[in-house]
Order: sequence, then C-alpha cells, then structure tokens
Amino acid sequence: MGRHARASEDGRVACSYEPLLAPRVDSVAGREEFVSMPPRGVKSPKRKRQYEKIKKSAIARGRSPKVAKRIAAATTNKTRRRKGETKSRKKS
Repeated sequence: MGRHARASEDGRVACSYEPLLAPRVDSVAGREEFVSMPPRGVKSPKRKRQYEKIKKSAIARGRSPKVAKRIAAATTNKTRRRKGETKSRKKS
C-alpha cells in the first residue's frame, strides 16, 4: 500500500487524505457549505477570489477539478510573485 492508503474492515483500500475543503457558513441563510482552499500563503480576499474565479473558469472549459485547482494555484502564486506579495530571499 502507498503512503496515504489504508485497508478498511472489508479489505478494500481507501485513501487516508481528504481534499482541502473548509466549511464556510453563509451569513444570510445560515447554512454551511464546503469550499476548496487556495494555496498556502494566500491571505488577501482579493487573491482568494482570484483563485476561485480561475478554478471555476478552468472547470467550465472542461478541465478536471484536480487540474483546475492546480492551474488556479499556479496562476495565483505567479501573480503574487509578480506583485511582490511573497516572502523573497535576498540574492547574494
């Protein structure tokens, strides 16, 4: 079995990690829904919106959700780097 695999009681192999989903409570209706989380380091609401919009756009173009998340994370991180929003190392 792989690093994240485990056997259940009936002998089937299941994956031990869960997708990155965070509960969000809708303030108007009071219901809880799950949304995917943007990459680590994305703190601003603007970048979170950017991530969600890119992900939805990629899914609408026919990409799988997994690939759409990867595209959205890469694009958001690229924008953060270009705008100077990331921690940078000093070059020697």
